[in-house]
Amino acid sequence: DRLFPSLCHTISVASGFLRENALHLGTDPARMWDAPVGADIEQFSPRPLDQALLEQLGLRQPILVYAGQLEVASYAEQTLDVLRLVRADHPSASLLVLGGGRKLPAIRERAQSLGLGGGIHFTDYVPGDAIPRYLSLAQVALALFEENDVTRAKSPLKIAEYLAMGLPVVASDVGETRRMIGEAGAVVPCGDTEGIAREVLRILASPERQAQMRLVGRHTAETRYNWKTHVDALEEAYRYAIAHF
Repeated sequence: DRLFPSLCHTISVASGFLRENALHLGTDPARMWDAPVGADIEQFSPRPLDQALLEQLGLRQPILVYAGQLEVASYAEQTLDVLRLVRADHPSASLLVLGGGRKLPAIRERAQSLGLGGGIHFTDYVPGDAIPRYLSLAQVALALFEENDVTRAKSPLKIAEYLAMGLPVVASDVGETRRMIGEAGAVVPCGDTEGIAREVLRILASPERQAQMRLVGRHTAETRYNWKTHVDALEEAYRYAIAHF
C-alpha cells in the first residue's frame, strides 16, 4: 500500500507530447523515464523477399505495405489514395494491407469504387509470427495518421517493426514519427496524401537511397526501438519508485 503512491508518481513516457503534459501537470522530471516502444528485433529482422508468398498473393512490385489493426483508430483508407497516385508513375504498384478489424469491409469496398481492386491484397488478421514474412515483400512501408491528441502521444509500434525489418518508412508527421524514422524514411504533414505519394516515389526512384534507409532503420531499431531498451527503462523507473517509497 505504501509503494503504490510512489509508483503512481513515477512514470515512463513514450513521446515528447506526454512528457510536456506531465510537466505541465507538475510531475517532477526526476520521476520520468523515456520508454520508447520497442520491436522484437530477433523476430523482425531483414530477410530475403519471400518469393513463394509473393506468388501466392499475386502481387507485383513495387509493393507498399500498411500494417496494423483496422479498427476505429486506423487510417488505412488513405493508403488507397496513395496507391492511386503512385500508379501514375508505377502502373504495376501493389498495396498490401496487413491486418484486420471492423473497418476492413468498408476499405475493401472503397478500393473497388476507386478501381483499385487489382493489385491490392487484404490479409485480415494474421498470426504475429507470420507478419515478418509479409513485410519482407514490401519496398516501402506506410504509417498514416490524423492529427489529434491520441496520435500526438503515439510512439507507433508498426514503425518500430518496420525499422527492425529494414524497411524505408513514409509516415504522417505527428507524435514521435519524425524522431523514430530519422534518416530511415520521410515524414509528411497529416492528411497530405500527395506528399506521401511523392516521398514514396522518391524512394522508389533511388535504389541507393533505399539501401541506405534500410541500414539506418535497422540500426535505429537495434540501438533504440527494441524490447530491451523499453524494458530497461521500465525497470529503472520501478527501481526508483521502490527506492523512494
